[in-house]
Amino acid sequence: MSASAVVMMIVYLGIVGGGLAFGVGLMATHPDGTAGELGALEHEAKAAAREAGGIGAGMKHT
Repeated sequence: MSASAVVMMIVYLGIVGGGLAFGVGLMATHPDGTAGELGALEHEAKAAAREAGGIGAGMKHT
């Protein structure tokens, strides 16, 4: 491997690893407490649309 390839590999791994570490740190310090609430709201909206004959009206859901 040439020296420039090794340098580019180190830079790439630093960017990807740093981004991953930053994301993990951010999620650990700022948890998303509304995820369950928003998911329930979306589910209720889809169910209401289905009952009104909108999204997925002819589909069978179990």
